[in-house]
Amino acid sequence: MPLLDLIWVMLMWFLLFAWIAVVIGVVTDIFRSHDLSGAAKAGWVLFVIVIPWLGVVVYLIARGDSLTVRYAEAAMERSRDSRHYDRTSAAQSDAEQLARLGRRRDAGLVGGVDYDTQKARILA
Repeated sequence: MPLLDLIWVMLMWFLLFAWIAVVIGVVTDIFRSHDLSGAAKAGWVLFVIVIPWLGVVVYLIARGDSLTVRYAEAAMERSRDSRHYDRTSAAQSDAEQLARLGRRRDAGLVGGVDYDTQKARILA
């Protein structure tokens, strides 16, 4: 196989995977949109699936500005959740976690193997 044929095949595979990523991103954004009704979401998905090139291009032109806003909001929410988790888990010492686990065991929320597993995880 000549080198140019190999480069051409690699380029086509790259474009195929890039196209798949774009379509998945657009369909994900359609379902993430809170401002679209169910019928509008169904219409956009149908448009993207039936006429993929035109559907994706029209969607990006029509709703591209709000797409970036939704991705930014989702990223900020993930960051906020991550910071909250880090603060709450870092704030508790092993003794506090064991005390909380003991209270949960006494209340009957955790028992037997689950208690031993969580206790071992805390002490590890």
